[in-house]
Amino acid sequence: MQASPSPNSANGTHQPPGLGVDDVLFTLFRHKQIILAGFILGILGAGVVRVVYRPLWVSEAKLNVPYIAEHLPAGPVDPEGVIKQTDPNGQMTIGTEVEILKSFDISSNVAYVIKPERILPKKSRSMDVTAAAGFISANLEVAPPQRASILTLYFRHSDPTVVQPVLTAFIEAYKLKHFIVHGSKFDDDFFQRRVNEMKAQIQNEERELKEILLKAQVISIDDTKKSYQERILKLTEQLADAQRELAERKSVLGDTVQLPGQSTTNTLGASPSPEKIEEYNDILAQLNTSKQQLQEFKAKAYKEAHPLVMAVRGHIEDLNKQKAGMISQFPALANITSTAGLTNAPGVSLATDLNDIKRLTARVAWLSNEITNLQALASRMIEIEPLVNSIRNQLNLDTTNYQAYVNGLQAARNASSFDVTKQVSINTVEEPTPPSKDTKKLKKLLGAVFGGCFGLGLGLAFLIDFVLDRSIKRTVDIERHLRLPVFQSIPDTAWSNRLRLPWSNGDSNGHTDPAHAGENGHTNTSVAKWDPAQHLQMYTEGLRERLMTYFEVNGLTKKPKMVGLTACARGSGVTTLASGLAASLSKTGTGNVLFVDLNNEESTTQAFYDGKAACGISDALRPGNHADAKVKENLFAATAADGASGQLVKYEPGRIAHLMPKIKESDYDYIIFDLPPVSQTSATARLAGYMDITLLVVESERTGQQPAAKASALMRDARANVAAVLNKYRRHVPQALSQDL
Repeated sequence: MQASPSPNSANGTHQPPGLGVDDVLFTLFRHKQIILAGFILGILGAGVVRVVYRPLWVSEAKLNVPYIAEHLPAGPVDPEGVIKQTDPNGQMTIGTEVEILKSFDISSNVAYVIKPERILPKKSRSMDVTAAAGFISANLEVAPPQRASILTLYFRHSDPTVVQPVLTAFIEAYKLKHFIVHGSKFDDDFFQRRVNEMKAQIQNEERELKEILLKAQVISIDDTKKSYQERILKLTEQLADAQRELAERKSVLGDTVQLPGQSTTNTLGASPSPEKIEEYNDILAQLNTSKQQLQEFKAKAYKEAHPLVMAVRGHIEDLNKQKAGMISQFPALANITSTAGLTNAPGVSLATDLNDIKRLTARVAWLSNEITNLQALASRMIEIEPLVNSIRNQLNLDTTNYQAYVNGLQAARNASSFDVTKQVSINTVEEPTPPSKDTKKLKKLLGAVFGGCFGLGLGLAFLIDFVLDRSIKRTVDIERHLRLPVFQSIPDTAWSNRLRLPWSNGDSNGHTDPAHAGENGHTNTSVAKWDPAQHLQMYTEGLRERLMTYFEVNGLTKKPKMVGLTACARGSGVTTLASGLAASLSKTGTGNVLFVDLNNEESTTQAFYDGKAACGISDALRPGNHADAKVKENLFAATAADGASGQLVKYEPGRIAHLMPKIKESDYDYIIFDLPPVSQTSATARLAGYMDITLLVVESERTGQQPAAKASALMRDARANVAAVLNKYRRHVPQALSQDL
């Protein structure tokens, strides 16, 4: 094995470049579809937000909080007696006022004035002052001044009729709170105006409360509710007793008579009305009286022919006929007759029961009606109770504020002197503006949605390039990860840099170029037929010049010079490049070139032009016997087949070593070996040690960084001189921005 100088020695120590602008540009242009998709998604998302999101209404006001700088406030004194100002820029004053503005007391005061049901959303679970105050605090923004003493207030709400009144009430409540905190001197007119306004407001509230109570005819809501509740309970008990007694009376009579509210028929036929029952009872009573008279006449020994006896008997017969007629009309009266006959006063108890039923029915109806009326009155009390309580709470708050304004007015009138250093006069620079739509939050939301989607596209592009896709894509990746010099970068001629839509026809990652069809791993394992007009010719000629320069620089003048081409996997373009390199070297006219295919296990390597089967390597190395191997002027081709036996000979290192004397004695200037892919089980790494130089063909965006690094390490361990060729390189970055040659 003859040692050859390392490619690194000819180029000096090769330092892999770090991450730079070219890497960023390559990622951006390589994944422009993903980035464009993120951009479009961001636009669509922003459009959806613009349609769905409803901006709030906002009102703006400005307050002037000047601090007195003419008179230095009392502060620490240094040893020389110079007074130092503790708040030279008024930041403490402004900060204090901002905290007062954010206090919950002011928000609660505003909630009382504007009413919680107007401030809170309609879907709010609670409608109390505390919830309204929290809502006001959440939607109020206090912008501190930058270079002035102006505080800007913003209040936002979904209802445009609310923002301006709330902000106005907020400013008034703030001025009152400021006075309570600082005890400063204000303008007398302000306090006088507020005292008059609060007094009129209190009178209106008292009058409104009085009108509500008079209309409801109550003095105290709580006492009236309690009275109604007691009466309803008492009447409910009486109603239950009356219903129970009525049910008992009805159960005793059953279906014998027609009771109030019953139908006129039953199982016994037509039921008698109370009038008929009363008439029937009269007949029974008369019949009973007549029978008693007849008994008395018999006791006096009156004869049957006596006129009185005959008259009584005739009356009894008439009564019996009337009785029978009524029973035939109302059969249910027969039961009454039998029942009445068991008493001493027939029919009297039944009439009493009927009267009791009438009385109890009327009592039940009256009690039910009375309870319904009382419940309606109690419901009215429940309805007006929140309104009365709200007015009373507002009245209490206004009374407290009224007293505070009165005290402030009194203090303002009585104060003859005050400390200038504590004076802070609040002036309204800008009254609350009319409501306008707040587009600031909308713009932020649009920017967040668009930026998020676009950033997602960018992040996904860089995630794929730097984390997920660990393949070698450019020459800089070979220098960075393999530490190998790159002899040639061959573009992917079947690839177009046009922007492809996901649904467009064609495989953007496929290789349809005929020049790539005869590579290792293709179904056709023969050598690709060389075409003089092949579009890869210029790149194979460039590779030829780089090899010849390498040999000249390193003083390698021996013959033949052996060059091996291999890869990490099949399909990287080794066969195409090896045959093209051999054809290109043969055109120099300086000597013969032998192309040896160690991949073809079927011994069908074709000639470049006429398609004749190539001979075995042993026959091709035999001096003066090149007729079978010759395919063109100065160009010969051979396979691993033994020309004598016709059997396949595996590409074992021992076989190459056995043929090495013949190789050295041959009249070839260059021998190009098409080697199998490098792996841990193949002998390619050892075969590479016999070569003057071995070119590792790396397929761009297909060959992984780790497999290529391991293949390079295996060949280096065999003391092989290794250089790289980047095949099927895709130039994603425009030439104007790219730093590659």
